[in-house]
Amino acid sequence: ADIALYPNPTHNNFTIKTTTGFKAGSVTLTDVTGRIIKTEKLYSNEQTISLQGIAPGIYMADVWLDDKRTTQKLIVQ
Repeated sequence: ADIALYPNPTHNNFTIKTTTGFKAGSVTLTDVTGRIIKTEKLYSNEQTISLQGIAPGIYMADVWLDDKRTTQKLIVQ
């Protein structure tokens, strides 16, 4: 899947943009220990996710579009 996360590094929120059509989508942020920090459903090909209350650090963003998974590093400043 062609997925972009931006801006990265980020502060208050980030946007997930994909050119792939999907029926069911979600993003899960985990910290370096693998603890789930936030999960949010995706409804459109371009969606902004709030990072309110999330501490600065390095996170992994697991993006699921139907049965395809993509993982990208997300830096929160």
